[in-house]
Amino acid sequence: LTGHLASRVSAQSLLASRARSAFLSSLKAYRSFPRELRSCFPFQQLHLGHLATSFGLREAPREVVKKERYERTAAEEETTSPSKVRKGKAGKAKAGKGKGTKGGKGGK
Repeated sequence: LTGHLASRVSAQSLLASRARSAFLSSLKAYRSFPRELRSCFPFQQLHLGHLATSFGLREAPREVVKKERYERTAAEEETTSPSKVRKGKAGKAKAGKGKGTKGGKGGK
């Protein structure tokens, strides 16, 4: 049953993205239990691979985090304003170049 679920999740990129997001959200929620409940739900004893499998994910939890970060940065780049786009030699300025000081190690 888990193999069938994992194959269905991995076949659809949107579903896989949502499964990764849900997995990471559940980790954050588990980690933020109130102090009184932490002895009942020790995070260190949680098997992250088994938890990932329960969400239909085949990749290791470390890979889940990498893919989620990649997707998030790709989505942010799509919504970046045109002022942050680097221009070529014909353009007036390049974004992200230095601190705006000429030479040396900066101001005192």
